[in-house]
Amino acid sequence: MIDFGKRNQKRRSKPLKDNNPKLTERDVLEQAQRRLQQNLNFKAAGYVCNAEQLIHLLLGIAATRHTLEAVCAELETSACAATVRSYLHEQLTVAELPQLERAMNDALAQEVPPSVLVAEREIAIDYHDQAYYGKTEQKEGLWVRAEAKNGTTRVYRVATA
Repeated sequence: MIDFGKRNQKRRSKPLKDNNPKLTERDVLEQAQRRLQQNLNFKAAGYVCNAEQLIHLLLGIAATRHTLEAVCAELETSACAATVRSYLHEQLTVAELPQLERAMNDALAQEVPPSVLVAEREIAIDYHDQAYYGKTEQKEGLWVRAEAKNGTTRVYRVATA
């Protein structure tokens, strides 16, 4: 009978090489904040709310999929949701969303390593419909008609790949 216990002990005595850098939540948050600050020129100079905090809150909303109110309530040092919403409404309009989306996609594309672009890749494309309840007419195709759901036939359609 073979004793594997001694064999495994020899392997454990050698330290494993760990050449992979550690990526922490803090690293991801800081990189995302830097990227957004470079491409979203938010302005907020209040004594409670500043531009950096606006971006931090938007990232919190995106990461947790919670409401602005919930994220503001979770963060002890955050401004109230009404203050944050007023800053965002001043600087973001529905008409500017397509331009903003293009700018954000360009910003994300800057980070793609060249090795990713060399070979063909299979991808899956999916779309998600977010109900639109507004009454304003649109100049461009910001929303589309869809099958009636959640009390409306108008939706913002978002494609992901």
